[in-house]
Amino acid sequence: MASKDKAAGGGNQQAAQPVTKPIKRPMAPRRPVRGYAFWLLLSLVLLVATLTPLVRLGGPFPIIQALSPLWLILAVLALAWMARLRARVPAAFCLVALLAAVPWQLRLGSPATCASVADGASRGVGGTEFTVLALNQEYSQADPAAVVALAREAHADVLVLTETGAAAVAALDQAGLEGAYPYRTEAVDDNTAGAAVILSNYPFTLEEAAAGTGWPAPAVTLEVGEQAVLLQAVHTRPPMSGLTTGWAQDLGALSRWQQAHPDQALILAGDFNASVVHPAYRGAVRGLDDAAKAGTWRMLPTWPTDRFAVVPFIDIDHIVTRGLAARGWRAVKVAGTDHKAVIATLATCPAA
Repeated sequence: MASKDKAAGGGNQQAAQPVTKPIKRPMAPRRPVRGYAFWLLLSLVLLVATLTPLVRLGGPFPIIQALSPLWLILAVLALAWMARLRARVPAAFCLVALLAAVPWQLRLGSPATCASVADGASRGVGGTEFTVLALNQEYSQADPAAVVALAREAHADVLVLTETGAAAVAALDQAGLEGAYPYRTEAVDDNTAGAAVILSNYPFTLEEAAAGTGWPAPAVTLEVGEQAVLLQAVHTRPPMSGLTTGWAQDLGALSRWQQAHPDQALILAGDFNASVVHPAYRGAVRGLDDAAKAGTWRMLPTWPTDRFAVVPFIDIDHIVTRGLAARGWRAVKVAGTDHKAVIATLATCPAA
């Protein structure tokens, strides 16, 4: 009997299974707080920088706004890196920054046509076609031969030259311009930033230029075919240290000037020292058509072209119009100056 109980007890002991404890998986390493904080801060800085074009601010902010293409590039690179790190919140901020920066780099909309100008319902399909070339010669340092060659190649009918004094005009004549463009505004006898001149194949009459600008530039009424076209040469002060207020004043003066001629075909052409990323520029050209929309590439930076290891990053040279059709546009590098020339082919829109 005892032996049977012992055997039974031994059988129960053999049937018992060992108790196993659950295996603890090692926790994923936590993200380094310092690195995460850096990417979060960077994403917030990029977001603020890309949103500055929405606000009219003084001080250094026009420069920050001008660097919008840089913020776009940094937002793309940071977004890719943060996605790799799976830093979701910083990546989300960078994505918003990217979406905020892209529209400023585009020229949305169609170029102006005679059917789309202000009173397009009463306009014909187009009259006289003509070409305007605008160039900042950087203190008259542009190569005269290069300027003359470009004017001929573009078949330019009107030249708007800023930072161009009397000596620079004489150099252009010696390089082959003599005898061309018989209608000219008077060139001042210096090569300072405030010197500007209009050379034209069309007869013109002098007009009252935009008042209140730091660097006065001429305005004329061109006789283009059977239509009068008002042209204002443009060269605003740059938004650099100590000049930001003057820069805003110049753009405000251009705004008042163009709004004072609401029913006249007109052109603003030259160096605005501003781009669409600047609220002050958008105010100055409100209601006008950007000729760049007629170009193959709508966003072509025009400055600077002569800085070592720096490519042009902002378009500050413009040709904007009212009551005219835009048929073509391009920007061309010119030796000796830090600005590209901008060239627009326009057409008058006679009444139907």
